Amino acid sequence: MPHLHTFIIEERAWGHFHHQPPVDTRPYLHNFLSRLKFTSALSSLKLSTSCNANRGPSSIPSFFTTHFDSLDTLTTLSLQYNYLRKDEFVLLLEKLGPGVPSLTDLKLYASSLTFPEREWEDPPYARFWPSVLERFYVQSCSKSLYPQKKPWFPSLEKFTCILGTSWEEFDDRDLLEFLADRLSKPSGSLPSHTAVDRRLKMVDIKFVSFKNIDVWGELKARGVDTNGFELAIMYGQDSLWHDEHLIWGDDLDD
Repeated sequence: MPHLHTFIIEERAWGHFHHQPPVDTRPYLHNFLSRLKFTSALSSLKLSTSCNANRGPSSIPSFFTTHFDSLDTLTTLSLQYNYLRKDEFVLLLEKLGPGVPSLTDLKLYASSLTFPEREWEDPPYARFWPSVLERFYVQSCSKSLYPQKKPWFPSLEKFTCILGTSWEEFDDRDLLEFLADRLSKPSGSLPSHTAVDRRLKMVDIKFVSFKNIDVWGELKARGVDTNGFELAIMYGQDSLWHDEHLIWGDDLDD
């Protein structure tokens, strides 16, 4: 596929109920995806899966393992994360974060889970834990949390995230710390491996949880430079979103 610029994978599978035993542990699209040949022309990638993690691994992680060397020109990535296994999500970001420095537009989103999946069992599905968001930090990451790690997605300009649960995943208090870190000017000299190529321009977050703090107001109170930056937040509970969709930007303040 020498001239392919956009590639979309939608992996689907039956049987998500907890009482159904694992009958097939093979990755669902592994054989097909392993035979694909890409060139460095690929710029946009959208991946989603609804495979039951109890029945076997998704093919999404193996896709990245097989084709990682062809993703050096990737600028846009959309990834559904909440049907991946817990370890798969973190390991995938561990590889993509520092390994695809050209990425400027990142969307990580969760799809709806069925009632049995959410309430009757504790499946090994990934969640967007606060500890994962911390790996997006630049200044704090370099000083204390992960001093030997490269920052994830150093060229990131647009970050969209749709969370799937009201527990365990990061909330607006964690978002504030991420934004304060990523938007603040470096204090002192940072190690060379923490260098960030671009500055965030837009963040759009949809929380399942309710509002805890005024994120934009807190950024202003801390003196964070929000010039040229736009923030959009939607709050809700479970699958019911509030009508209020909060949008901030210095050009919108008036």
